[in-house]
Amino acid sequence: MEFYENVVMDEADLTTQSQKIGKLPVLNEAADVLRCRRPRLYWLKGLEMILGSDLELLENQTVGELQTKLTVAKISSSKPPME
Repeated sequence: MEFYENVVMDEADLTTQSQKIGKLPVLNEAADVLRCRRPRLYWLKGLEMILGSDLELLENQTVGELQTKLTVAKISSSKPPME
């Protein structure tokens, strides 16, 4: 995808943490709803994500240089004004 190139986690750390938790993370970018770039990985084990008209889950996405494909939570929302 065209977004999320700068995820700050290497493949070994992602694999280790995901194995300990028992689930791959979901990636979310704060820039979808705010005026800042903050890509974050969330391990949501046992929690159901409630989809809506403003949330789309993009599965099997390439994220940065990671070999592991992740789910990306893409939020469509208007951003707050700059003032």
